[in-house]
Amino acid sequence: RRRTSEGDKTPMRATTENPPMTQEQRHGLIAAIASIAIFGASLGHSLPFFAVLLERQGASNSFIGLNTATTPLFSLLVTPFLPAWIARYGIRKVMAGAFAVIYLGYAIAYVAGANLGLWFLVRICFGLGGAALFVASEVWINLAAPSARRGAILGLYTTALAAGFAAGPIALEITGYDGRPPFMAGIAFLALAAPPVLLARAPRFAPDAAHASLLKMARLAPSVFIAVAIFAAAEGVMMGLAPIYGIRLGMAEETAGRIVLAYALGPVAFQYLIGRAIDRFRPMPIFFTCAALGMAGAFFLPVAASAPLSLYLLLIFWGGAIVGLNTCGLAFIGARFKDRELAAANAGMAFAYAAGALVGPAVTGPMMDAFGPDALAYTLGAFFIVLLIALFLRRNAATP
Repeated sequence: RRRTSEGDKTPMRATTENPPMTQEQRHGLIAAIASIAIFGASLGHSLPFFAVLLERQGASNSFIGLNTATTPLFSLLVTPFLPAWIARYGIRKVMAGAFAVIYLGYAIAYVAGANLGLWFLVRICFGLGGAALFVASEVWINLAAPSARRGAILGLYTTALAAGFAAGPIALEITGYDGRPPFMAGIAFLALAAPPVLLARAPRFAPDAAHASLLKMARLAPSVFIAVAIFAAAEGVMMGLAPIYGIRLGMAEETAGRIVLAYALGPVAFQYLIGRAIDRFRPMPIFFTCAALGMAGAFFLPVAASAPLSLYLLLIFWGGAIVGLNTCGLAFIGARFKDRELAAANAGMAFAYAAGALVGPAVTGPMMDAFGPDALAYTLGAFFIVLLIALFLRRNAATP
């Protein structure tokens, strides 16, 4: 990016290329970000909560990993249809339907108990509803965000989402894992998430936006989609299996649940800063830095796990780096693609996220059964090595 003779200190003026945000844009962005943040609280609550409930029923690491992977599997199945649905019904209606489906998932979880087959229906509901919410909200934000501030706004989006993830484990700290209160907390998050979306005016999404190819988007920016897949694999493992990792190391349920909380606090602290850095500097070095820190954090995890304080400190920085991959990816997509390609690219990122979230727990759970709890760390470290290789191969490309 070229600078003026006075450097970046020169104030940015609104131009026809960079018009100021309207009040409607601001309200819409606030609504979309607030809604997805509260939904993030529901996810941050449900993943460790459901994992502990399954562990109490005697489910193996492999079963918990495969059950958790059902959510991204059904996200994969529904994602290719989402641009057409959003174009036909509008962003708000798709998001409202998604909230209803996730509410059904909580209701099934409440009655599932030892009937392990019902837990797959729970994950199906979260997969279908979650994919629709993420694609619709990210399309909304990328359509409404001014290009010169896209990185910062996406940083706020991922910060708010991470804050929501952190609120979920905090709710478990308050309610515990027994009886009706934790279920009521999860349902309360969903009840709070819907009103902001239903009251705001979403940006127009043209019907022809449904026809761009997801495969074409992946060919144009392959390492972006690989990064999102690795981010999702790591997040799926940390949210779904990290509490089991802590329990297998001898931690109490509450202490193991705080692993998820510590991991979620990192993005709250660092995503806005990462977004501002993306706006100011070339994004590729930031991408490399987040991937390298992700690999380092994975291999240091078994050492840090010897003491709760060192474990929680590592998880805060590690979580910030891992979620930074998603912030970088969203910024690249918003800057590179427009109109119908933007919708397909956001759907492609959701598809990559679902693929990573499917592979991560499905591979890591059996690895933990075969080689012990530390296999969680080494499996994630291998994922980040793959990402670093992909980024290195695309280091000179216009789009990673």
